[in-house]
Amino acid sequence: MNKQLFAFSINRALFELAFNLGNVFGTVFIYLLFDNSITAALGNLAVSNILYSLFISVFIKLFGKFGVRNSMITSILLFAISFAILSGANQSNRIVLFILWLITFSLARAFYNIPYHYFMNKFTEAKHRGEEMGKFHAITILFSMITPLLGGLVSNTWGLLGMAIVAAFAFVISIFPLIFLPNFKYAFTGYSLNLLKLKSTKRDIQLLVINDGQNKERFWNLYVFMALQGSFLSFGILLTVVNILSFAFSWTFGKFIDRWNRLKILKADGIITSLVWFSRLLINTPVAIAINNTINQLTTDSRNQVISVIDYDLINRTGQENMLEEKLFVRELTLNLISALIITVLVILAIFVGWPAVLIFSGLAALTTLFF
Repeated sequence: MNKQLFAFSINRALFELAFNLGNVFGTVFIYLLFDNSITAALGNLAVSNILYSLFISVFIKLFGKFGVRNSMITSILLFAISFAILSGANQSNRIVLFILWLITFSLARAFYNIPYHYFMNKFTEAKHRGEEMGKFHAITILFSMITPLLGGLVSNTWGLLGMAIVAAFAFVISIFPLIFLPNFKYAFTGYSLNLLKLKSTKRDIQLLVINDGQNKERFWNLYVFMALQGSFLSFGILLTVVNILSFAFSWTFGKFIDRWNRLKILKADGIITSLVWFSRLLINTPVAIAINNTINQLTTDSRNQVISVIDYDLINRTGQENMLEEKLFVRELTLNLISALIITVLVILAIFVGWPAVLIFSGLAALTTLFF
């Protein structure tokens, strides 16, 4: 792992520590804030994806002129502000602050995602990308493995305001490793949707949509929170145990990605992941949930590493290196609009059919990996 990738992994680890505090417990907070509303807690994800698509369309040229590193620093500050906004919400101001949070949060995502993928493409080498991604993910998990426990303790003791303060502190610290990274700049040539005609772009988006359909852990986390009868601490302890086990797995698994057939790994993972989702139809006890979550975390880690490697390989096809910014933009735009549609379908299923329908949908989505 080169020095730049290591510095970036430290930034990512601290960022995810802060982000996941809001990502997991923020979803639960919104659910409770709007009187146990699944639409508010999960439907906002679809709206955020649409706003995100709008924002990257408007600001993509600014990212290039402003610089990748500077854009990422801006996004981290916006994330901290968005969490602070949400922490101040109550029954009297919830609608106004919820809308303000949603806009700020989506804008922060816009300033973060494309620069993140830009850095990952620049700092990893095709020959060793699997091993590098494995170590990158492991360092991220190492720093953030206690996040759920920390979130549970802070939420139980000081509420969401305390959690927002802890998250803001971690966000600010995460900026410092970025100082050691170059501030890449690029000239975005245009919104060329013709890139969708490229085989590499089609395969990349197909791969990411397949992953998105089965990677709906926010739905499952909310279901688990409800099954644990609303205990923040029990919820946090459960997810922390899962993170500790996944750290050791990620560190060693990455090196095998460079040696084994990546598509075979992906298809084997699809079968296991589908069984994990289908088995969730039958479990409702903390022990069973812990075992299921552990298996799911391991398969998710392996899948994300393989998909990241394939993703960056497809983006960096020989002869297409000068299209990096354009391919990232088209990919992000298409993926998030499709993801918004998937989330909308899942929310409708959860409300009108029930949670089992969501679990079956995700299980079937995992099986589509076999056709990639």
